[in-house]
Amino acid sequence: MEIGADPEGLAALAAAVANAPTTIEVEAPERIWPYDEALTSVRVESSKSLVLIDHDESAAAMRITGSQESRKVLTENLVSFAREGKPGEHWHVEWFPDHFYLAEGGAPVVVAFSKIQYPEMRAQVITSLRSLSDPEHQRTRWGKVSDDEAYYGDLDLNVHVLYDDTTVLPDPVESVGSIITTDEVDVLEKLNSVLEPIVDELGDEPDAAYLAHPGWSAVVSAAADAVQVLERNG
Repeated sequence: MEIGADPEGLAALAAAVANAPTTIEVEAPERIWPYDEALTSVRVESSKSLVLIDHDESAAAMRITGSQESRKVLTENLVSFAREGKPGEHWHVEWFPDHFYLAEGGAPVVVAFSKIQYPEMRAQVITSLRSLSDPEHQRTRWGKVSDDEAYYGDLDLNVHVLYDDTTVLPDPVESVGSIITTDEVDVLEKLNSVLEPIVDELGDEPDAAYLAHPGWSAVVSAAADAVQVLERNG
């Protein structure tokens, strides 16, 4: 199971864990892929054992049970992650032998720090990646103006979005938390590794020269991989 929250949401989850019994209603995400369903709630109950986290399939709920002492440790870890975590980071809550507060048999959980500082800029990045990943769009729309449609953009616009306006390239690590998440760094670095050399080589050449370049198909493929990951993450 995975649960994503901003700092306020993580703090609310920590409070619920500390003050069992209680239930938190979960906001449905826009996308649930690659999962089969979305959780509807997190239920916290008191017991005399170590913390056990499981999935109540009938209610599509995450259920957390445990003694006050063991729940206190989980609470403190959640509070620490809320305070010190960065957007895009995640934390695995998973049992291992001799675990000091988790009980054996619980479901592994990923707690994701989901807040992005500049969602509008992230949307611009996704739009540019879509454009770079679509050869038909590039051939038929770049640089074209029609009576019933707005300006479709061109290579120069998309390069400026990625390298200048949002600066997710050439070093995407610098944009983690503000625009992208940690698991998006690799695909953007791969895109930069094939796009930047062509930009350096061709410079101000027209878009047609870029589309005819023997390395352009690698750009299209890398952009498609990148946009898939960013769209999956929302």
